[in-house]
Amino acid sequence: MKLFMIIVATLLIGTACTSKEYKAQMAAGEEALSEQKFDEAARAFTIAIEEGEHDRKAKDRLAATEKMKVEAEVAAILDQGKKAYDDGRYELAISTLSALLEKHEGNLEIRPYVVDAKLILAHAIFDLRLAEGKQYVENGQYKDAIEAFNAALKLRPYDKAVKELRQGAQQKLDELTGDQLKLHNC
Repeated sequence: MKLFMIIVATLLIGTACTSKEYKAQMAAGEEALSEQKFDEAARAFTIAIEEGEHDRKAKDRLAATEKMKVEAEVAAILDQGKKAYDDGRYELAISTLSALLEKHEGNLEIRPYVVDAKLILAHAIFDLRLAEGKQYVENGQYKDAIEAFNAALKLRPYDKAVKELRQGAQQKLDELTGDQLKLHNC
């Protein structure tokens, strides 16, 4: 009987210690999570899983932590892309958002972020081509301007303003070509 009591007492003490450590790690994980310290939260939940004999709640919190970490990273990258776009730094916006899409496009859990990134990316590419076309016109590079406007029109085929800009660049190119022919024939 004494042996039985010793075994039971040992188990109870061991269980109480494990339970105490489990609770402490779960609390630490929740606190770290509330402060968006995702790596710290993941470590705490991982220890809680080990202490709680692979407890389901700890596993669920660890999975939620990983998801929240990815969402926070994606949101930060998306914000960088949006800011670059808003500042007119289209190439930076394009590279930032393209990298985001390349890494996370298939992740259904962050689909709203991916949709936003695609939309901003399309606008950035269009605006970049439009700005390039206008710059080419200012520099008298009408062939390049026409190519840039055509690239913009592939994204927005019915954009009247871009069609007019392309037409203006074409007229300038035709005038230059006509003037060069007249000079050549003299």
